[in-house]
Amino acid sequence: MAVSPLSDSAGRATADQRLVQAVTAAVRSRCGRSVAELKVAISQGVTTLEGRVRGFYQKQVMLKAALAVPGVAEVIDRVEVLPLEPRIPLEGRGLAESRTESQSAA
Repeated sequence: MAVSPLSDSAGRATADQRLVQAVTAAVRSRCGRSVAELKVAISQGVTTLEGRVRGFYQKQVMLKAALAVPGVAEVIDRVEVLPLEPRIPLEGRGLAESRTESQSAA
């Protein structure tokens, strides 16, 4: 029995959707809450990951988790790495200068 192109594409879409769920679960289990705005798109095993993580290590963990899922042939990396800590602009004097003055007054 021959498979029609329409049913074949529907089956592929269903398989891709299951793979999206598996990749999402694998990334979430390995990275937890460290991934913000995770988006996973898959077409015939080619997986595109988008999101934001804190640090390059988390990004590598995320990419490895996706690659480890059976059926993933390739991962396209569109993950943004955020700074580990927010930058706080110092107004006026820096912290070191304040300590030096207070210590010398004591």
